[in-house]
Amino acid sequence: MMRLGGTRVFGGIAVALLALPALVLAASKLTENWKDVQKAMDEAKITPTKAVEAAEALSKGKAVAVTAAVKDKAVNFTVHTVAGGKCQAVTVDKAGKAGESKDPSAGACAGCGDSVKAMEAGKFSLASAIKAAEDHSKGKAFAASCETKAGNTETQVACAVGDKAVIVTVDKTGKATKMEDDKPAPKPGG
Repeated sequence: MMRLGGTRVFGGIAVALLALPALVLAASKLTENWKDVQKAMDEAKITPTKAVEAAEALSKGKAVAVTAAVKDKAVNFTVHTVAGGKCQAVTVDKAGKAGESKDPSAGACAGCGDSVKAMEAGKFSLASAIKAAEDHSKGKAFAASCETKAGNTETQVACAVGDKAVIVTVDKTGKATKMEDDKPAPKPGG
C-alpha cells in the first residue's frame, strides 16, 4: 500500500477520495481496477497529461492533481487547478475536452497555493512531473498529486507498468527520485 497525496492507494487504485494536504478531491468515484482505467484511456487515446493541459487552459490555473475514473466504460478525469488563489475541480472527458468546473468543498484547498508556488519556483508542472514519472517507470500514469509539507514539495504519480502499479515520487526540481511497487493494504483484523 502506498499513499497518493494523502489517500491510501490499494493495488494501484485509490478506493477513497484522493486527497492533497487538505484538498479532498471530490472526483467521480474512482474505478476499482486500475487496469480498467488504463484500457479506457488507451481506447480514448487520452492521457492524464492531456487532461491536465485542457484543464489548465480552461481554468487559466496550475494543476495540482489529476485522477481518472471509468463511468459507462468511458474514462473521465478530474483535474484540480489553482488560479489566483482559488481552487477548481475541472472535469475532462474522454475526448480531452475540459467542461464543468466546480469549487471543491470549503477549505479543501489549504496548502495547494504552496504547491503552486513551489512548482513555479522549481519551473516544473504537474504535466512535466507525470512525464518524468512515466519516463522513469517506463509505464503509463493514471493519477498524480502534488503536495507540499514543511517546505518540501513532491509529486506522487501512480503508473501502470506491465501487470503492476507503481508509485513514482518526483521532487521539487521535477526529477523522479523514487519508485515503489504499490502494495495492497492489509485486511482489517488480519
